[in-house]
Amino acid sequence: MGEVPEHARYWGGPRVAPRPGAQSAVTELLERSIDSGATIAAIGPYTNLSLLAAHRPGRLNGARVVAMGGWVHPPAPGLPAWGPEMDWNVQCDTEAALTLAGSADLTLVTLPAPMTAPLREVDLPRLAASGPLGAALARQSAAHGADYAMRELGRAHTGLPDDLVNFHWDEVACAVALGWSGTTMEELTLMPVQVGDVVRFQPEEDGRDIRVVTHVDGEAFAEIWISAVEAAQGHRFR
Repeated sequence: MGEVPEHARYWGGPRVAPRPGAQSAVTELLERSIDSGATIAAIGPYTNLSLLAAHRPGRLNGARVVAMGGWVHPPAPGLPAWGPEMDWNVQCDTEAALTLAGSADLTLVTLPAPMTAPLREVDLPRLAASGPLGAALARQSAAHGADYAMRELGRAHTGLPDDLVNFHWDEVACAVALGWSGTTMEELTLMPVQVGDVVRFQPEEDGRDIRVVTHVDGEAFAEIWISAVEAAQGHRFR
C-alpha cells in the first residue's frame, strides 16, 4: 500500500516531473498554520507532524488535529471484519502516531466510520460529467475499484453496496475538520497501545481525552462531496 499507481490508467496525459521541496518548508507551514488557529487534517501518515514535534519541541501540544485513522472499535456487523493492522496511516509510522496521540488536541476518524460512506459506481457518471477534475477522479476511482476488487468486497458484505468503488476515507476526515455535522462522535479516554508492530487505541483511565468519529451519514456525504467537486469546477450545488 502507498505506492504511486500506474500512470496511464490513473492519471492520463503527460507525466509531470516531481518537484520535491525541503522538509523545513513543511515544518514551517505547519507551525504557521497552528499559530493561526487552523485545524490540521492529517489524511496520511503522521510523519510530518512528528517531525514538527521533534524540530519544535512542544509546538504540537494542544494543536487541533483531525486524523484519518486510529483503531478503537471493530466495524459493525455487515462490514469487513478488518482489524487494526489495516489502519495504514497509523501502522506505516507508529512512532509518529504515538507522538501525535501524546500531544495534540485530537479527533480520530476511525477506520470503521467512513465504511458507511462508500463511493459507488452509480456516482461515477455524474462525477465524470462535472468537469476535468471530476473526470480525473472518476477515472482514478474506477481503476482503484478494479485493482482492489471493490465490487467483490461490496457483494460479500451486507453492509456495503454491490457497486462499491472505494470508501471516502480522507474526504470524511476533511469534512470533520471543517465542522460537518453529519457524523456521530464521542469523547473517550484513550491510550495508544502497541503490540508487536501494530498500534491501536484502547480505553484507559490514565489515557487522554480524544474525540472519536464512530459513524458517518454516508448518503448525505455522497451528495455533499459530489456537489463540492461540481462547485470547484464552476457548477452550482444541487
